[in-house]
Amino acid sequence: MKKVFIFLFLLGSCAYLHASTGISSWLLIDGYPEASARGGSGAVSGYGAQYADVNPAALAGVENFSFAAMHAIYPAGITLEKVTAARCFDFGVLGLNLGYFDFGEISNLGIDSSLAPVVTGSTTQPYALYGSAIYAKKMDNFSVGLSAKIACENMGGPMLAYALADAGVIADDIITDGLTFGASLTNISGEQGGFSAPMDASAGFSYSIKNKLRELLKISISGDYIPVMDQLKGAAGFDFPVTDDFIIRGGIEAPWSGQIKFSGGLTLKALGIAFNYAYLPDTTLGDVHKISIGASFGREQEPGAEKPAAKENETFGGYMKSGDYYYDNRQYSMALKYYEYINLIYWKELEALPDIEKSAFNQKLGICYYNIRDNRHALQYFERAFYYDKFNEILKHWIRLLK
Repeated sequence: MKKVFIFLFLLGSCAYLHASTGISSWLLIDGYPEASARGGSGAVSGYGAQYADVNPAALAGVENFSFAAMHAIYPAGITLEKVTAARCFDFGVLGLNLGYFDFGEISNLGIDSSLAPVVTGSTTQPYALYGSAIYAKKMDNFSVGLSAKIACENMGGPMLAYALADAGVIADDIITDGLTFGASLTNISGEQGGFSAPMDASAGFSYSIKNKLRELLKISISGDYIPVMDQLKGAAGFDFPVTDDFIIRGGIEAPWSGQIKFSGGLTLKALGIAFNYAYLPDTTLGDVHKISIGASFGREQEPGAEKPAAKENETFGGYMKSGDYYYDNRQYSMALKYYEYINLIYWKELEALPDIEKSAFNQKLGICYYNIRDNRHALQYFERAFYYDKFNEILKHWIRLLK
């Protein structure tokens, strides 16, 4: 019996189900772990394939190719499988998003002679699936995106199929550097058979706090309004990069009326692949676990082109940004040219940095040399990084690996 009620609750998008809604409410609970760990915040103002289901403009940040795949476990064994992929072309970014909900085996309910609900003994295996084609385009600091979706659901009766659409925008560096605004309208559809899909109007901000080397903290806030449910909710969260390859996340979701929920998660990166996890505790219905993998590949460098990421490339910060540009796009030989120039010319600026930042810089050099198969120099820089951060277990692993 508990599974029946959990199924009905999830079918109502893990919210307070309004009597006027009836189709595709499950579309509201299929976010990837990166956003879910932050209470759902940051997805509408973030870039990447993992945010395309919340804001199609998120794909505008894809420079070459990006993908994400998720497995989510909800209470009572209800699961979601999902995959998103995107490719950048000269005219914009095209993406594909596929999802499949398995609601498990549900006991059918009947009514006895006193009109009380009873379990009939028969079962149903409801499921839902959808696919969407996405287009996004970046124009300077402004991005737009559109998505066309087909959703199907079988809840024990006839199969229902219907069309929906999403639209969104993202604006970068508004008011100040690092502040991003995003807004989207998802699950747009007409009324079908007296029921409406749960259209979601979402908006939010993300702000990245950075130093000369890397991002130190990212905070995000967002709000959602679902007209058909007359429901309003807010969310806030953070990303804390312990290192370039290890990120801790946390967040809070606060419905206008209802229980405040906390969430958390992490990301581990290895060999260009990101492994993500989100944990959403719920003492009423049960906990939710989400895991995913994903990767993004930068735009390939044109022959003979050495375009730095920063305009002010003749400064310490400019060389650092240029090196980081190639490092983030896994063009390690190019990144080394800028990083080693910093070691040669701007060593005084490096020495003035806090130890943790000097360790991060040397760790990047070690990773660059490791990826071009120069283990001798890689070990030297990992040991130098460890000198400035002796409690870094990742550096210990690298040093053991190369000795």
